[in-house]
Amino acid sequence: MATRSNERLRYRYGICLNDNCPKCKEKEVQEIPARKDFVCSNPECGKPLRECPPPKKGMNTKLIGGIVAALVVIGGGAGAYFAMGGDDSEKKEPVKTEVAAEKVDTVATEVAEAPAEKKAEEAKPAAPKTEDVAKTPKADKPAAPKAVTNGRGTVNLGYATYSGELRNGKPDGAGVMTFKSSHKAGRNFKTGEDVFGEPGETVDGVFSNGFLQVGTISKKDGNVIKIKY
Repeated sequence: MATRSNERLRYRYGICLNDNCPKCKEKEVQEIPARKDFVCSNPECGKPLRECPPPKKGMNTKLIGGIVAALVVIGGGAGAYFAMGGDDSEKKEPVKTEVAAEKVDTVATEVAEAPAEKKAEEAKPAAPKTEDVAKTPKADKPAAPKAVTNGRGTVNLGYATYSGELRNGKPDGAGVMTFKSSHKAGRNFKTGEDVFGEPGETVDGVFSNGFLQVGTISKKDGNVIKIKY
């Protein structure tokens, strides 16, 4: 035991962790002098080693081979004796010689290095569970204003926009109509000729069931013409 302790003080033992190094693939236990850097002895590697117990030294294989050869010779001589007609009463059981060979323990320390992708996944913080995530309440959409069918309101007539008094969704009462496209506004109050409203021109008057009864139209040239149905 003292010899192994002194040997451990003079040497350090380790396994290379570099997957690209042949010594790592063979799981070779490297003996490094205590005063040297504790790195792989492979000049093409040089990576730090992982320290491990020193390997146990096995029994001298030459000695074991000699013992086995002797047993073979003894067995052959005994066979020749019985073949020559030796007395069965004098036959003796052959002595079984058990050769206890010390098993050589090989260091089978497997370095399980996780793949880089697995390490990256472990480094990431755990994603919160679905039930732990507070559900963000959806913002309620503003309710669309209800169309005014009776009273004061605004309606789109297609060719114009009307703002004023309404009845059943139609212009009915005092109001102002602004034209979006060219359309007949009414008739000239004096001459009876048709008067057309152009985009941007307005009619201020009194309406009944969607039709102008009487009012005035303001033209782009500044003229104000009194018109009727």
